[in-house]
Parts: sequence; structure tokens; C-alpha cells
Amino acid sequence: MIAPVAVGLATANVLSQLSIRRAVSIGLGFAAMLIAPVQTAAGVFLALAVVRFRSAARLARTATAEHDACLEASELVALGLAGGLSVAAAHRVALVHAAPEASAVLSRLVVDMQVSGTRAALVGTDGSMADASRVIAAAVASGAPALPALTGHLEVEAHRRHSERVETARKLPVRLLLPLTLLVLPGFVLLTVGSTVVGSLARLTL
Repeated sequence: MIAPVAVGLATANVLSQLSIRRAVSIGLGFAAMLIAPVQTAAGVFLALAVVRFRSAARLARTATAEHDACLEASELVALGLAGGLSVAAAHRVALVHAAPEASAVLSRLVVDMQVSGTRAALVGTDGSMADASRVIAAAVASGAPALPALTGHLEVEAHRRHSERVETARKLPVRLLLPLTLLVLPGFVLLTVGSTVVGSLARLTL
């Protein structure tokens, strides 16, 4: 037991002298690997899986927040168009009131409109506002009013988001089946059957 700990501390000391980050953690992990390699490997694998899951969940939340903010920005553009503003002016007004998650995309779009023109900037838009921008660009190119086209696109997006949420809600019982089976069901069995078993064992020992 003492030898692996000494090796781990020596490793941490050498790594700290080399200015390597988390030298102590690496040294202790090396010592734990020498003491219990199977348990340590299983713990490291579980920790990496948890970190990867949390990272993927955080990226998904960030992408969802940006997409929702861009949809709200498109609704602000529609309000500007309904007020009689031009397409470029409606985007500038929307930038003032847009959520922080959509500010970068909308600001880049406004700058591109000033540099390369409204239609070219709308066609070249990427990211979460690409679909709405292309709908507006198609309306501008055909000479049709941009407001009805954008409003129709927003209605389709709202319906799609509602359908996705309904589908997620329908899948929720299936996702809860595993934790329900592993956590709730054993507790229910112990609560209902455990007292009977304990009482039977107590009578047998008398």
C-alpha cells in the first residue's frame, strides 16, 4: 500500500516541477491504478462518460437557446415589417431588442446587408436564421411582400416546434422506464414484501 502511494506522490512532484496542470490528480490516479487497477479503470471510464454526457447536454442546450432566440429575432423582424420598415431597417431594429444568444448572428447579418446589399446578405446567411433569411430573400427577389412570407415561415416553425415537444413528451415514459425499474420498483418491493419477510423470519427464530 505504501509503495504505490509513494510512487504516486513522486509522480505528482515530478509533474508539478514540469508545470503540468493537475499534477496532483494525475499522481493520485497513478497510485490508485497501481493499488486497484480494475476499480480505478472502471471509475475513470464512468467519469469520462459523465463528462461527455454533460458536455453534449450543454452543447444541445446552447444550440436550442440560440435557435429559439433567432426565431424570436425573426418575429421582431416581422413586427418591423408590419410597421412599414424596410427589410434592412427591420433587422437593425430587431438587433436592438434581440436576445443575447441571437445578437451575434443578427449583427453579422446587418453588417453584411450594409456591405453587400440586402438580398445578397440574406441569401448568404448561415446558422439559425438561415431559413427565415432565405424566405425573405425569395420574397424580395420575386417582388412579393416579405411580411406574409416571413409570417408563414414562422407559423410553420411554431407548428414544427410544437410537434417536436409533443413527440418528446410521448417518449418520456419510455425514458423513465429504466430508472423506474431500477430505483422505484425495488423500494416498492422492499416496502410491501420486506415487512412480511422480516416478520416471518422473526417467528422462525422464536
